Amino acid sequence: MIWFASTGLLCAQPRDEIVRQKTGDRYETLVNFPAEATAGPRDIHIYLPPGYTSSKERYRVIYFHDGEGVFGGLDRSRGVFVDADYAIDELLKEKLVHPAILVAVTNTKRVAGGRSIDLVPRWSPTSPGRIDEYYSFLATQLKPYIDSHFRTRPEAESTGVSGNSLGGLASFYLAYRHPETFGFAGCTSPSLWLMDSKLVGEVARDGKAKTATRFWLDAGERDSADIETVTPRMVKVLADKGWTEGDDLAFQLGYGHLHGRTAQRERMRNMLYFLLRKERPAVRAIALRPLADPHATHLRLETAGDRAYIWPEVQYEHGFFLNAVTARLHIDDSSVATLDSGEPGRVRNAGPGRTMLSAEFSGLKAQIPVEGYRAGDYAKWPLSKVNKSPRVDGDLEDWSALPFAIEPSPRSASAHARFATAYDDNFLYVAVAVTDSHLVIRPDKLSAEQDGVEVWLDARPDPMRTESKAWADGYQDTFLLARVSPAMSADSALKIPEPSYRVPLPAQLMRACRLNADGYTAEFAIPVDYLNRMQGGNWREFRLNVHVTDFVSTGEPKFDLWWQPAWRTMESVAGSGTFRRQ
Repeated sequence: MIWFASTGLLCAQPRDEIVRQKTGDRYETLVNFPAEATAGPRDIHIYLPPGYTSSKERYRVIYFHDGEGVFGGLDRSRGVFVDADYAIDELLKEKLVHPAILVAVTNTKRVAGGRSIDLVPRWSPTSPGRIDEYYSFLATQLKPYIDSHFRTRPEAESTGVSGNSLGGLASFYLAYRHPETFGFAGCTSPSLWLMDSKLVGEVARDGKAKTATRFWLDAGERDSADIETVTPRMVKVLADKGWTEGDDLAFQLGYGHLHGRTAQRERMRNMLYFLLRKERPAVRAIALRPLADPHATHLRLETAGDRAYIWPEVQYEHGFFLNAVTARLHIDDSSVATLDSGEPGRVRNAGPGRTMLSAEFSGLKAQIPVEGYRAGDYAKWPLSKVNKSPRVDGDLEDWSALPFAIEPSPRSASAHARFATAYDDNFLYVAVAVTDSHLVIRPDKLSAEQDGVEVWLDARPDPMRTESKAWADGYQDTFLLARVSPAMSADSALKIPEPSYRVPLPAQLMRACRLNADGYTAEFAIPVDYLNRMQGGNWREFRLNVHVTDFVSTGEPKFDLWWQPAWRTMESVAGSGTFRRQ
């Protein structure tokens, strides 16, 4: 009742009372546009295509989320915002796209973190997401205003929605659920990993037929939360429903791209070209690039690990390219490697040797060599059982030796560390001594924002454990990542972030940290029950890495010191850091 009452009041408000501020003849801002059905009112920035004021043409419209960072032309900057206005202007000069009005919807000014409310589905009755209310705002308030005050093409086929991260998730949700309103969607680095990729599963199981809505989905090669591997799953789901890659469905991998506004800007031209193009470009060539190392001329499975993916790069005219999730792949020798039938583009190790992987798309073919390795053929460190269990208090007097060294970073001044491992019937113990002559300690901040040490643990059985190279984001159901800082004490206000709000760390996990004259010491106790659960029985082996964070000041830069090369880098090899109990 409250929602309907609010909507009624807003609809009754005279539209002409909304304040409209102009910036030149290309931009307008609707100040504090009412949207009480959502997290609150917000400013709306509007880009008008060249020649708008002197023509009678009607235009396509794209609604962008996170509108604060969409238009560089509002303050004549470049490379600070997403620069969607600059990108479409360049495409228009090249006569490659239809002109369009771009509408940038900023986040609410009244609620901190409002975008995590507006742009997220209500996963459960108690979750904060209110994307359906946000849709009502767009469809029943903002869009009618834009259509009545600007020369638009109001039909769905001419109306799109776009956003990055949560905005990418929202854009997919809105366009997929409401094809009657949005006929195309630009989903940049969409947070499809949320709630264990819940939306991917829902779309795969919903039984809905293909619609006329067109989808652009992309990801950075080094994106966060494994977006770069989750997004192709959604592309495959849509393709199975009847969408066609290169026609009304597109996936692009941004090589070298991280997560955020910079990556969105670098892919903006390609996204707008696909969504607004006048005609489909001709295919020119096809190439194969491994996700693990896009510059490599072959796929080496021992170092690729769980980044052993290949989505063929399809090269079109006008310098445009897409990655084909549905391209036909074939491996010559299945004794060396196989294709994962349930994961698009995933190559699995089978054994030592060398074979060829071939791909075909639109009549074009390409090949790349694949090198396999002998599973389990790597060093395993012995792990001893202790007769007397150490106290987990940060004091290492119970430990006789720390045999494993973590060397200083080549760029850091002096920080280095040593650690040891042991176990008893109840816990796996890790003790770490960090030598650091200049500690950065901030008890009022998160532990990740100061000097500290963390333990990475993968206790799954082989071959999953051997192959793994992923970060903990999105993988907390397979990884344990626990951190402490020298600021930690019994009465400290220090906040220790968990790697995932979805899967908490084991309740019995213990950790402690203590300062000393040379730096600090830390202890971890990981419950054996966790090892048994992850290994599916009586645990025998696990994979471990220890990571020390060394800040040189209260801000950046910081130095990362690893015992084994970070598991997601190409320096890491299969099974590195494996311990086997005696």
